[in-house]
Amino acid sequence: MNTTVAPAPQVRPSLSEQSMNPQTLCQGYFEGCKRGIAHRRFLAKEGQTWTAISIEKFSEQVRHFAGALLSLGIQPGDRVAILSYNRPEWAIADWGTLMIGAASVPIYSTLPADQVEYILRDSESKVIFVECDEQFRKLEKLTSQIHIVNLGTLGES
Repeated sequence: MNTTVAPAPQVRPSLSEQSMNPQTLCQGYFEGCKRGIAHRRFLAKEGQTWTAISIEKFSEQVRHFAGALLSLGIQPGDRVAILSYNRPEWAIADWGTLMIGAASVPIYSTLPADQVEYILRDSESKVIFVECDEQFRKLEKLTSQIHIVNLGTLGES
């Protein structure tokens, strides 16, 4: 006698349960923004003063960054390198990259040029975001091979 056991029904979590248990980093990010978690997302130094960056401003910058990546032709699965010290723009670049399904390739800002070049070639990064002229100089011989963007100019008109 054959006995067939039906598989247990898949119970989908409710929307409220889904938002409490995000499945991806980006879902967690959006949920945190919606809830206003860490309203003052970052502090940025402007001159001698530390200024709070609100969650709204940060999210807006992330969305703009993601749009800029798309306009550069970056696709899901592409690699985007970031060569910078810790700063709000680093996080904006990272989250913007994740938002479009690309992968971040963080590079230590203290690495010498030959190691940075190796990481870029090995990762097949399509674009690299650098913090300053010091970091850009590490890439001077790669300018024809990879798109280089200065993070210091983000948000400037």
